[in-house]
Amino acid sequence: MMTLSDTLANPLYFILAIAVIILLWFIFILRNRRFPYVACDTLLTQSELRFYQTLKQAIPSNTAVMMKVRMADLINCDETAWQAGWGPRISAKHIDFVLIDPITTKIKLAIELDDSTHRTNQDRIDRDKFVNKAFEVAKVKLLRIETRKNYNRNDLEKMINQSIATDQRQI
Repeated sequence: MMTLSDTLANPLYFILAIAVIILLWFIFILRNRRFPYVACDTLLTQSELRFYQTLKQAIPSNTAVMMKVRMADLINCDETAWQAGWGPRISAKHIDFVLIDPITTKIKLAIELDDSTHRTNQDRIDRDKFVNKAFEVAKVKLLRIETRKNYNRNDLEKMINQSIATDQRQI
């Protein structure tokens, strides 16, 4: 039978004991570390909310609206392309609204609201060009709508119905 002094004299047991102490210390620190996150008050900005209120009335009856959908949930690429950097370019971006079939969840139309930064900010312009091309190549319909204070339900309904019925390349 090994005595305590025999156990402590064995370097393997000593290293194991130190490893357990370090592991417990890390678990304690990580468990008690405070995360820096706070809840957002709302999902949509005031401008997006105004559009959403009209959008709900303008969509066909067999359609559901999804908000702030990650691009990588709408289009994708194979693992090789993902590893080459194409995947992260779509996983970090979202689309403002997506119209889907509520039964099958088939994507009918993606909608982006464009405020003035989409015409004046070069980063935003470059992002929009990338998004447009990515959706075109993936054959997902994308409708861009200028933000405004108020939206006309009938005009929006016409744009949506026309976009859903139109080939992606013509949008």
